[in-house]
Amino acid sequence: MVTGTYGNTALHGFTFAKGVVTTFDVSGAQVTSPVQINNEGVVAGQCEDAQYETHGFVRTPDGTITTFDVPGATSTAPESINESGTIVGYYAKADGHEFSFVRQVDGTIKTFHIGKGRYTVAVGINRKGTITGDFESRNNQEPGFIRSPDGSKTKRIKVGAPPIFLGVAAINNHGAITGTYGYGTGHGFIRIPGSEVRRQSSTLQRTSS
Repeated sequence: MVTGTYGNTALHGFTFAKGVVTTFDVSGAQVTSPVQINNEGVVAGQCEDAQYETHGFVRTPDGTITTFDVPGATSTAPESINESGTIVGYYAKADGHEFSFVRQVDGTIKTFHIGKGRYTVAVGINRKGTITGDFESRNNQEPGFIRSPDGSKTKRIKVGAPPIFLGVAAINNHGAITGTYGYGTGHGFIRIPGSEVRRQSSTLQRTSS
C-alpha cells in the first residue's frame, strides 16, 4: 500500500492498494498531505485550512477522516503511524518552539520534549512504540534520539564528532534507524540496535540496462 499527494494548484491525497488508486481530501482543507500509511491501510497526514493553519488527520480504510490538534498548538504535524495506529509528530507553540506528540488510537494526545532546546521533532514510530527523531541540545547541537515506548528512557544518537547537522529519517520494526548527517556535505547513516552507528558515505553510481 502506498499513500501520497498529487495536484497542480492544490494538493490532494491518494492511496494505492491492490492496483486501485483512491483519491481524497480533508473536508474544508486547501491542502491534504498524507505522510504515511500503515499495514492496516490507516493513513496519517497533515492538512492546511483556508487560514493556512496546519492540522493533523487520520484516515481509516473505509474513508472516514478525523482531524485533530494538539491542545494549545498553533500547528500540528503528524510524521509517522505504526501498525497499532499510534501517530507521532510535532507541533508548534506560540513562541515558535516545536515539540513532539504521541496520539493514541482513542484520540488521547500526550506531548514531550527532550533537553532544554527550542525543538524536539518525532519523525518515526515502530510496532513496539519506540520513537525516534531529532532535538536541539543545550549547546545548540542537533543529535537524534530514541525514546522507549513508555517514555521512561531516552538515548541520544551520535555520529562521531558532533556534525553540523543530523537528521533522523525513520525507524523499522527491528529498531534500526536511518538518516543523514553532515559537516558541510551530506552523508547517510544506519544505527543497528546493540551496535555502533554505521556511516555511509560512498558515491552512488547510475547503471544502464
